[in-house]
Amino acid sequence: MDISTSFLIDEFSESSQSKTYVENILQELYTTEKNYVKDLKDIIQGYYNPLFKEIPYNDFNGIFGNIKSVHKFNRKFLKNLSQCKEDVVEVSKLFISHEEDFKVYTAYCTDYPKAQQILRDYSHYPEYNLKLLRCQQHLRHPLPLYTYLFKPVQRVLKYPLLLQNLISHHDSDAVGYDVLLAAHECMLRVAEDINEVKRNQEKVERLIEIQNCIEVRL
Repeated sequence: MDISTSFLIDEFSESSQSKTYVENILQELYTTEKNYVKDLKDIIQGYYNPLFKEIPYNDFNGIFGNIKSVHKFNRKFLKNLSQCKEDVVEVSKLFISHEEDFKVYTAYCTDYPKAQQILRDYSHYPEYNLKLLRCQQHLRHPLPLYTYLFKPVQRVLKYPLLLQNLISHHDSDAVGYDVLLAAHECMLRVAEDINEVKRNQEKVERLIEIQNCIEVRL
């Protein structure tokens, strides 16, 4: 075997291996998306609906936020993903086309700490704690509600990582590589928007705390 033939074989082997990696990552994206949408459905059917009239309205909104809107969007996203799940370029285009829709996560993620606090408070009230426990047992969930409410926060921050993995194992000379890069940048913007809103919210809360301290001293 001459050097040129050996080089071609090695190059083909690397290309084939990269293709397998990409296929595996695309499969992971689709499988985890399907499981995630099911988790959202479980939360809505197992907690949201049964508790709608069982706990105070403000607490209810504080706990669940806009989770129904998140679920509605991701059902649509999953349906679209199922139609192109083996095509990295089409998957990339899907993320780009839904950049505005992903902003539904901004409100959810910034409100999640409030949900945590309400649920912590509820742990001291047997009446409300029992209602939550019954829902958890009915769903056969091994963990309490707040861990499942964290899933949307995890998911929206997972997308850039999955896209980065695709970039790492995709041929930079291949057609559509630029679209993949654009999809990654798109989801980084979504994550940055969420972080920016959270930072601004924390600044406002801090100013309110300072104002309250001043008023107390006066």
